[in-house]
Amino acid sequence: MKYIKSPDRLTVGEKEDPIDADFRAWGTLSSDIANCKTDKESFDVLLKFILNQGLPLSKDSFTAALSFFACEKQDKKADESTESKSEKRIKDRPFDFIKDEPLIYAAFLGQYGIDLRSASLHWWDFCALLQGLSEEQTICKIMSYRTLDLSKIDKKQRSHYKQIKDKYALDKPKHQTLEQRNNALRERIIALQKEVGNNGRT
Repeated sequence: MKYIKSPDRLTVGEKEDPIDADFRAWGTLSSDIANCKTDKESFDVLLKFILNQGLPLSKDSFTAALSFFACEKQDKKADESTESKSEKRIKDRPFDFIKDEPLIYAAFLGQYGIDLRSASLHWWDFCALLQGLSEEQTICKIMSYRTLDLSKIDKKQRSHYKQIKDKYALDKPKHQTLEQRNNALRERIIALQKEVGNNGRT
């Protein structure tokens, strides 16, 4: 079996643009977007990220960055996969890259011997390793509590587990589908493009 190297470029339109694929950059984006309270905040965060990556200001840049963030190959199958998942409701977040940084650091160091403070690690590789963490790791136990479906817990124990879930809960995102949030961001990018074109300035 051949393992293909994780990409360090994004295909935007007809052009391939180099990007910073380090897990720190994309992990921070993950946390920043998740903690936004409004669509405008989300747009501002994503816009700043795209510009800092040196990508052109376009809908294609947003789509490419979104696919890369989701660890998806830029092909037809990946696009179909994104579309099929877009109607799913945003549920309880399992982890936050920044808020859970100490626990994630301890888990990677303990299980893989990887010091995330000095490691050079691709975002896709980081995500794969995160998924491969043992259930015995503290961060994994906490993530399981956060995503626990209380409706499937026996009524006698539900109150107990609700207290645990509430203890470790992260702030909940707005009640939107992923498609609604993505479309709102795309619309703001298109609007900004028109503004730049009309005014001749950023």
